[in-house]
Amino acid sequence: MLTAVYQPQWISVEVDTKVSTALTFVVDETHPQCAGDLSEEAQAAMIGSATGQLGSCRDYLVNTINALRNAGIHDPTLEDLMRRVN
Repeated sequence: MLTAVYQPQWISVEVDTKVSTALTFVVDETHPQCAGDLSEEAQAAMIGSATGQLGSCRDYLVNTINALRNAGIHDPTLEDLMRRVN
């Protein structure tokens, strides 16, 4: 969260019929680093080539998918996006 493109927000979530509070990070759509509404192809191309101070965007996506899987969460949208990344 070095550039404040993501804003922390506490929300209520339900997991296995139990309501809990979770910390989320929501993109500030007015922030200059927000890419906006990109096609899936443009997203994949950007993720495949982007690298920053903390590493590659591709690695971030892989780590996110793996962390979700380890938590028992299958996100077909992110996994489809990963298949498109070169």
